[in-house]
Amino acid sequence: MIYLLVIAFFTGFLSKLTDLIEEHEMKLSLWVSGLSGIIYGFLIAFVISVSFELSALWIAVVASMIATKKIDSFGHYLGIASLVFSAFFLGIAEINYLFLGVFFVVSVGEELINNKITDAGKIKNKLLNEFMKLRPLLEITALIVSFFSGLWLIWFGLLAFDLGYILIDKIRNRFSL
Repeated sequence: MIYLLVIAFFTGFLSKLTDLIEEHEMKLSLWVSGLSGIIYGFLIAFVISVSFELSALWIAVVASMIATKKIDSFGHYLGIASLVFSAFFLGIAEINYLFLGVFFVVSVGEELINNKITDAGKIKNKLLNEFMKLRPLLEITALIVSFFSGLWLIWFGLLAFDLGYILIDKIRNRFSL
Protein backbone atom coordinates (compact mmCIF):
# COMPACT_ATOMS: atom_id res chain seq x y z
CA MET A 1 0.00 0.00 0.00
CA ILE A 2 2.78 2.46 0.83
CA TYR A 3 4.29 2.10 -2.63
CA LEU A 4 0.92 3.07 -4.17
CA LEU A 5 0.89 6.25 -2.08
CA VAL A 6 4.42 7.09 -3.20
CA ILE A 7 3.40 6.51 -6.82
CA ALA A 8 0.27 8.64 -6.32
CA PHE A 9 2.43 11.43 -4.89
CA PHE A 10 4.80 11.39 -7.87
CA THR A 11 1.88 11.19 -10.29
CA GLY A 12 0.46 14.40 -8.81
CA PHE A 13 3.90 16.01 -8.82
CA LEU A 14 4.54 15.15 -12.47
CA SER A 15 1.07 16.07 -13.74
CA LYS A 16 1.33 19.53 -12.14
CA LEU A 17 4.90 19.89 -13.44
CA THR A 18 3.52 19.28 -16.93
CA ASP A 19 0.92 22.00 -16.36
CA LEU A 20 3.45 24.46 -14.99
CA ILE A 21 5.84 24.06 -17.91
CA GLU A 22 3.23 24.33 -20.63
CA GLU A 23 0.55 26.57 -19.20
CA HIS A 24 2.30 28.68 -16.57
CA GLU A 25 5.62 29.29 -18.30
CA MET A 26 7.83 27.43 -15.87
CA LYS A 27 11.37 27.79 -17.15
CA LEU A 28 11.95 24.22 -18.28
CA SER A 29 12.03 22.69 -21.75
CA LEU A 30 8.93 21.30 -23.39
CA TRP A 31 10.85 18.04 -23.56
CA VAL A 32 10.79 17.91 -19.77
CA SER A 33 7.03 18.36 -19.97
CA GLY A 34 6.79 15.54 -22.50
CA LEU A 35 8.91 13.25 -20.36
CA SER A 36 6.91 14.06 -17.23
CA GLY A 37 3.71 13.35 -19.19
CA ILE A 38 5.00 9.99 -20.36
CA ILE A 39 6.05 9.05 -16.84
CA TYR A 40 2.83 10.12 -15.16
CA GLY A 41 0.82 8.29 -17.83
CA PHE A 42 2.74 5.10 -17.09
CA LEU A 43 2.32 5.60 -13.33
CA ILE A 44 -1.45 6.00 -13.69
CA ALA A 45 -1.59 2.85 -15.85
CA PHE A 46 0.44 0.96 -13.29
CA VAL A 47 -1.82 2.01 -10.42
CA ILE A 48 -5.02 1.14 -12.29
CA SER A 49 -3.52 -2.23 -13.21
CA VAL A 50 -2.67 -3.27 -9.64
CA SER A 51 -5.16 -1.48 -7.38
CA PHE A 52 -8.87 -2.26 -7.44
CA GLU A 53 -9.24 0.42 -4.74
CA LEU A 54 -7.86 3.20 -6.93
CA SER A 55 -8.77 2.05 -10.44
CA ALA A 56 -12.27 3.57 -10.50
CA LEU A 57 -11.10 6.90 -9.04
CA TRP A 58 -8.15 7.32 -11.38
CA ILE A 59 -10.01 6.25 -14.50
CA ALA A 60 -12.88 8.60 -13.60
CA VAL A 61 -10.57 11.55 -13.06
CA VAL A 62 -8.69 10.97 -16.33
CA ALA A 63 -12.00 10.56 -18.19
CA SER A 64 -13.32 13.77 -16.63
CA MET A 65 -10.17 15.66 -17.66
CA ILE A 66 -10.71 14.46 -21.22
CA ALA A 67 -14.45 15.26 -21.10
CA THR A 68 -13.85 18.79 -19.81
CA LYS A 69 -11.03 19.38 -22.33
CA LYS A 70 -8.30 19.78 -19.71
CA ILE A 71 -6.03 17.53 -21.76
CA ASP A 72 -4.89 20.25 -24.11
CA SER A 73 -1.12 20.33 -24.38
CA PHE A 74 1.86 18.36 -25.66
CA GLY A 75 2.85 16.84 -22.30
CA HIS A 76 -0.70 15.86 -21.43
CA TYR A 77 -1.25 14.31 -24.86
CA LEU A 78 1.87 12.22 -24.27
CA GLY A 79 0.60 11.39 -20.78
CA ILE A 80 -2.70 10.06 -22.12
CA ALA A 81 -0.93 8.18 -24.92
CA SER A 82 1.45 6.64 -22.39
CA LEU A 83 -1.47 5.72 -20.13
CA VAL A 84 -3.42 4.02 -22.90
CA PHE A 85 -0.34 2.23 -24.30
CA SER A 86 0.78 1.05 -20.85
CA ALA A 87 -2.73 0.00 -19.76
CA PHE A 88 -3.02 -2.09 -22.93
CA PHE A 89 -0.05 -4.16 -21.78
CA LEU A 90 -0.52 -3.99 -18.00
CA GLY A 91 -4.28 -4.48 -17.93
CA ILE A 92 -6.80 -2.91 -15.58
CA ALA A 93 -7.68 -4.09 -12.08
CA GLU A 94 -11.24 -4.81 -11.08
CA ILE A 95 -13.39 -1.67 -11.34
CA ASN A 96 -16.26 -0.75 -9.06
CA TYR A 97 -18.61 0.84 -11.62
CA LEU A 98 -20.68 2.62 -8.98
CA PHE A 99 -17.55 4.34 -7.68
CA LEU A 100 -16.46 5.05 -11.26
CA GLY A 101 -19.76 6.80 -11.99
CA VAL A 102 -19.78 8.77 -8.74
CA PHE A 103 -16.17 9.93 -9.12
CA PHE A 104 -16.70 10.85 -12.78
CA VAL A 105 -19.81 12.94 -12.06
CA VAL A 106 -18.18 14.70 -9.11
CA SER A 107 -14.92 15.34 -10.98
CA VAL A 108 -16.72 16.77 -14.03
CA GLY A 109 -18.97 18.81 -11.75
CA GLU A 110 -16.01 20.21 -9.87
CA GLU A 111 -14.28 21.21 -13.11
CA LEU A 112 -17.43 22.96 -14.33
CA ILE A 113 -17.98 24.71 -10.99
CA ASN A 114 -14.35 25.81 -10.95
CA ASN A 115 -14.38 27.09 -14.54
CA LYS A 116 -17.82 28.67 -14.71
CA ILE A 117 -18.40 29.86 -11.14
CA THR A 118 -15.33 30.01 -8.89
CA ASP A 119 -12.78 31.30 -11.43
CA ALA A 120 -15.42 33.63 -12.89
CA GLY A 121 -15.82 35.32 -9.50
CA LYS A 122 -19.51 34.47 -9.18
CA ILE A 123 -19.31 33.36 -5.54
CA LYS A 124 -19.79 36.49 -3.45
CA ASN A 125 -19.23 34.93 -0.04
CA LYS A 126 -15.48 35.24 0.57
CA LEU A 127 -15.18 32.20 2.81
CA LEU A 128 -17.14 29.97 0.44
CA ASN A 129 -15.14 31.30 -2.51
CA GLU A 130 -11.82 30.48 -0.81
CA PHE A 131 -13.13 27.05 0.14
CA MET A 132 -14.22 26.30 -3.43
CA LYS A 133 -10.82 27.41 -4.76
CA LEU A 134 -9.42 24.43 -2.85
CA ARG A 135 -11.50 22.19 -5.13
CA PRO A 136 -12.72 20.04 -2.25
CA LEU A 137 -15.60 18.11 -3.83
CA LEU A 138 -13.63 15.11 -5.10
CA GLU A 139 -11.68 14.86 -1.86
CA ILE A 140 -14.86 14.99 0.22
CA THR A 141 -16.46 12.37 -2.03
CA ALA A 142 -13.39 10.12 -1.75
CA LEU A 143 -13.48 10.50 2.03
CA ILE A 144 -17.17 9.55 2.16
CA VAL A 145 -16.68 6.59 -0.19
CA SER A 146 -13.69 5.43 1.88
CA PHE A 147 -15.66 5.75 5.11
CA PHE A 148 -18.63 3.72 3.88
CA SER A 149 -16.64 1.14 1.91
CA GLY A 150 -13.73 0.74 4.32
CA LEU A 151 -11.35 1.18 1.36
CA TRP A 152 -9.17 3.91 2.84
CA LEU A 153 -6.61 3.64 0.07
CA ILE A 154 -9.05 5.62 -2.09
CA TRP A 155 -8.84 8.71 0.10
CA PHE A 156 -5.18 8.32 1.02
CA GLY A 157 -4.28 7.79 -2.65
CA LEU A 158 -6.05 11.01 -3.64
CA LEU A 159 -4.45 12.82 -0.70
CA ALA A 160 -0.98 11.64 -1.77
CA PHE A 161 -1.66 12.77 -5.36
CA ASP A 162 -2.82 16.17 -4.09
CA LEU A 163 0.26 16.59 -1.89
CA GLY A 164 2.54 16.02 -4.89
CA TYR A 165 0.43 18.35 -7.02
CA ILE A 166 0.55 21.11 -4.40
CA LEU A 167 4.22 20.63 -3.52
CA ILE A 168 5.55 21.30 -7.03
CA ASP A 169 3.45 24.46 -7.22
CA LYS A 170 4.85 25.64 -3.85
CA ILE A 171 8.40 24.84 -5.01
CA ARG A 172 7.88 26.85 -8.19
CA ASN A 173 6.50 29.82 -6.25
CA ARG A 174 9.26 29.68 -3.64
CA PHE A 175 12.08 29.58 -6.16
CA SER A 176 10.41 31.63 -8.91
CA LEU A 177 10.87 28.91 -11.50
